[in-house]
Amino acid sequence: MPKRKGQMIERTLYSSFLQEDVSLMIYLPEHYSPLYSYPTVYLQDGYDYFSLGKMATQLDHLIAEGKIERCIAVGVPVSDSKKRFDRYSPKGSRHQAYIRFFGEELVSFIDHELATQPISGARAVMGDSLGGGASLAIAMAYPHTFHYAVSQSGAFFDDLDKRIEAYTHSPALLSIYLSIGLQETEVSTSRGNMDLLRLNHEAKERLEQHGFPVYFREFEGDHTWTYWSEDLLHALTHIWGK
Repeated sequence: MPKRKGQMIERTLYSSFLQEDVSLMIYLPEHYSPLYSYPTVYLQDGYDYFSLGKMATQLDHLIAEGKIERCIAVGVPVSDSKKRFDRYSPKGSRHQAYIRFFGEELVSFIDHELATQPISGARAVMGDSLGGGASLAIAMAYPHTFHYAVSQSGAFFDDLDKRIEAYTHSPALLSIYLSIGLQETEVSTSRGNMDLLRLNHEAKERLEQHGFPVYFREFEGDHTWTYWSEDLLHALTHIWGK
């Protein structure tokens, strides 16, 4: 097994919006130094991204090959399916509190703790499935904080239309990456089986109709980390590519 180039550290902060301690999994690139500053990608399902998606290894390789800028990755783990639904789903009891935690507490904490580039163009928020929808919701709520929103196989519901209608800023503040598997036509969700391929095509069309810049990628595969891990290379190169 190759030696890790970057470094994994852990931090905890108390969220007044969520009324609980939130654990963080953080990747620092090789030769990280507080004398420099780094772009940052924020992750839903932090544990899954680092374990199943091999996020740290993928960042190591892309940085070593000179394909992306050296960057920081901050993963926010979620402990169980109920908490995940409550935070990520627009129907969840903690959804709005979670969005505010991301936009008003998490970023300022990381900017204080680490050598980040404290501008929206150097921040991305990323998630898969329900976390993809949550990531787009966070970026649309805080477009001056997050320029990049990455949704892998996003589970989009009728809340997207409401978010678009409520959006009062310039669409150019955001850069949206949507990816979806061609076999994701009957995905089991909390709302029953859903055609996420169709829903992502519809989301792309609605966003583009309102002037949002969208990069749309289809891949051969289904709703699993086997394909999200591979797609992650495309997403990271898209947002931080040199």
